[in-house]
Amino acid sequence: MVLQVCAVAVLIAGAGVGHPWLKLLGQILLWLVVISALISAAQYFRRFWSHVDDSIKQRRRLRMLEARKKSQDAVPL
Repeated sequence: MVLQVCAVAVLIAGAGVGHPWLKLLGQILLWLVVISALISAAQYFRRFWSHVDDSIKQRRRLRMLEARKKSQDAVPL
């Protein structure tokens, strides 16, 4: 968020003063904001996906255990 605030402040200052180096710095900071947001989104998605994957694996294990228990409890004819 600090990077976002800095990028916006530099962009506003560059637009008002008209210095080309401020505009360039603002654009660089803005691209850094975009890159950091994409990296953050990828990290959140990876954590979410691992949580979903763990939940699915746990459900499969429980189903297998229940199926084994049912087959052991069944009375042979």
